[in-house]
Amino acid sequence: MQDQLIIENHNLIYHVLKKMNLYNQLDEYYDIAIIGLIKAAKNYDETKKIKFSTFASTCIKNELLCYLRSHQKRNLINNTISLDEVIYQSSDGEDIFLKDKIPGNVNIEEEIITSEQIEKLYKIISSLSQIEKFILEYSYGLNNKLVLTQYQLAELTGMSQANVCRVRKKVLTKIKEGLKRYGYVCNTK
Repeated sequence: MQDQLIIENHNLIYHVLKKMNLYNQLDEYYDIAIIGLIKAAKNYDETKKIKFSTFASTCIKNELLCYLRSHQKRNLINNTISLDEVIYQSSDGEDIFLKDKIPGNVNIEEEIITSEQIEKLYKIISSLSQIEKFILEYSYGLNNKLVLTQYQLAELTGMSQANVCRVRKKVLTKIKEGLKRYGYVCNTK
């Protein structure tokens, strides 16, 4: 029944994103909206005499607002600047990114991590189980995934938050040991 509700009301995601003026950033907020729809399907009570679409719209909107608030706080706390941040728009409406304004042929990413290190890291990650990869990707936003909290990961996977924490710690240990095997020193705890 939950799957059917999600499939039948999938278009609500687009409606809510459009209503919240987030539709032009669909790729960034779609995953969060899906989580809201899944929560709505899990928590819907037909006896309350409210349409599922009304309930789901509220859940999707609340999930997006919660994400936006936490993301805003994180940006204020970290006070970091992304190279992919739009700093202004040109007169013809084209976005100008910070990385476009760095002088010379400097490629900061290549200086920090060589392609050889990345290749070896991918080999290590490919040896992980499916659930380990899932938790790793969504814990750290790898492969353009959204960063989710342990609580959100627990809800999505059906695991307890403690188990998500254990799996994440185990994955980081595997990566650290794998990098050591390749001769890289890991100074993290």
